[in-house]
Amino acid sequence: MKTFKCLKLLPIYFLPLISFAQAKYGGEFAVDIFLKPKDSVEITGKVLGYKPGQSDNFIKISTYGINGEKKIKSYQLNRDGTYRFSIFQSFGGDIEFGFADALVNLFLNGKEKVIINVDNEKATEGNDYKNAIAVEGQLSAVNYQILAFQSAFYSHKFERKADLSDKTQSDSLYAAKRLERLKEELGFLENYIKQEKIQDTTFINWERNSLTYNAGKDILLYPFFGKLNKSISTDNLLKLIAPIPIVKYSALHNSAYYDFLQMLASDHGIIYSLNPQYNSVLKENGYNLYPLILNAIDDISSGICRELLYYDIYPDNALAARSGNVVWERFNSTVEQKVLKDLLTEKKLQNDAGFKKYSIIDRINHSAIHDTLKHRLADSFVKFKGSNIYVDFWGEWCGPCMQEFPNYKQFISSFSGKPIKFVFFSTYTSIERMLAIKNKFGIDATFVNLSKDEVAVMNNVFEFHSYPSHFLVNKEGIVVNNDSEGVRNESGVKNTSKLVTNLLKL
Repeated sequence: MKTFKCLKLLPIYFLPLISFAQAKYGGEFAVDIFLKPKDSVEITGKVLGYKPGQSDNFIKISTYGINGEKKIKSYQLNRDGTYRFSIFQSFGGDIEFGFADALVNLFLNGKEKVIINVDNEKATEGNDYKNAIAVEGQLSAVNYQILAFQSAFYSHKFERKADLSDKTQSDSLYAAKRLERLKEELGFLENYIKQEKIQDTTFINWERNSLTYNAGKDILLYPFFGKLNKSISTDNLLKLIAPIPIVKYSALHNSAYYDFLQMLASDHGIIYSLNPQYNSVLKENGYNLYPLILNAIDDISSGICRELLYYDIYPDNALAARSGNVVWERFNSTVEQKVLKDLLTEKKLQNDAGFKKYSIIDRINHSAIHDTLKHRLADSFVKFKGSNIYVDFWGEWCGPCMQEFPNYKQFISSFSGKPIKFVFFSTYTSIERMLAIKNKFGIDATFVNLSKDEVAVMNNVFEFHSYPSHFLVNKEGIVVNNDSEGVRNESGVKNTSKLVTNLLKL
């Protein structure tokens, strides 16, 4: 699911030369997959033709966890357009690199220093990625090939369409359309490979898997995208993705595959929660979802893919962890791969420790950004010193964000006279549209419109990677909670009210 409205998020391929975990499963392949922090890659480069003060001043990087979670980091350019930073992700695979409107696929080696130069003018000109981005190093030829394919792919007009936003079609109809589109995309790739006489099997396999599992993600997303689906069963769900292999070891370098697995596990949890046909078995398990989900995972997967699904479904917040801990031994005994077991144990320890609080002003002041930008962002919170703050990051382009606004007027009024302020930071939305939305829903709160640079900094400071995102800040300016699910529905309103009430008691 894309985080930004107007950006095409294309992956960068991160192939480790040296890693500490080697996996061989099912005889399909043997390859280094997982990485240690010491395998971080240093990236340096320059935006050619950069002018200080222009609208785009940050390099944006997204890395992925093996649970499919995307983390966004932004790095401000020096005044001469140069930049330098290190990146790390726990598996050898794709990340996203972007500047302005150009977000591109690149092929990187673990532990190697990489130089990536960007043409400032061409980075805003359509899909000409192969001329907008240049990678220096031993893999420059491969990178050019990848960029050339993405340029061709995103410039091509495909005949088959699958509209994720069309809620009138059935789940099966959307899945059928998306699979037809996938067939056309794979055909385009095969023709491109033949026409360009490409023999690089790493590129070919990765691109095939990327197209396949991005389609799989869309199919898994559709049944619950902006709608409350109480009728779909787990069997129905599996039929929708039947042509897409759940166990695919050659896809372990693809972030789309990790995201696909995570979504598959999550969908099972949603179905067990919403579909009444599972009420009796849920009751038998003390209304604990995890035994049901784990049973399903055992039925549909094997090997490292099964372990990944177990890791995906283990909760990452203290509240849900209470249910997960009931069957902790099952998680712990099933996940055997050392990297996954270490990460699973770390997740449990973090849950047990609870949310790690931090000072929002300190984080802003310690950000590697210009003082002017630093002061402007800090002022958004300093002026509310002595009051608790409910923070909402949203955008007009974000469907779930807009679903919350009809409920905010009543929600905010329920805390009238209480020492709390509500602050809404709009992202990738014009000031005019921000104010129009505020007035339309009659929301008595502070609205702040963020520039692209300010959004980049807030992503870093609050460490959020999706929209909407909500945070609670106490009177001392300390972020104390990020577990709010928002106010999209009755359950969300109830849980968020409880969190705010608890904040006011502190």
